[in-house]
Amino acid sequence: MSGSENYEIQYFMKKLRVGSQAVTGAIRAIRTNDRRALEAYLKNKQK
Repeated sequence: MSGSENYEIQYFMKKLRVGSQAVTGAIRAIRTNDRRALEAYLKNKQK
């Protein structure tokens, strides 16, 4: 997952119903490009 690739950010925005700032913030927070880790982080953040 690359924070600089707009289509990847758009994918997560649609899939998890979050904003672009949430996605880019999550990438910075977890400090990895692993899609599973990013998805888990964002799902836990929504709770």
